[in-house]
Amino acid sequence: NINVWYINAGETKKTVERYANSKELNSTVKNRIVLDKNGYIAQKFSVNAIPTYILLKNNGTAFKSYYLDDEVLEKVFGEK
Repeated sequence: NINVWYINAGETKKTVERYANSKELNSTVKNRIVLDKNGYIAQKFSVNAIPTYILLKNNGTAFKSYYLDDEVLEKVFGEK
């Protein structure tokens, strides 16, 4: 029961679409890309490096990391 959203910081819609198409991303992934053109989301979560993974649990920030692996997921969600 994990929802994944992809936030793009600062690039144009055309650039993001071109990248998504070049990687042959499916429509489910493409529909979960959010453009953060003005940096609101990045500022809200104090993002200072890309990629940054923000994991939310129970409507709050559970963990912030610059990498994502099974250990991080287990730490946040209690299971792999």
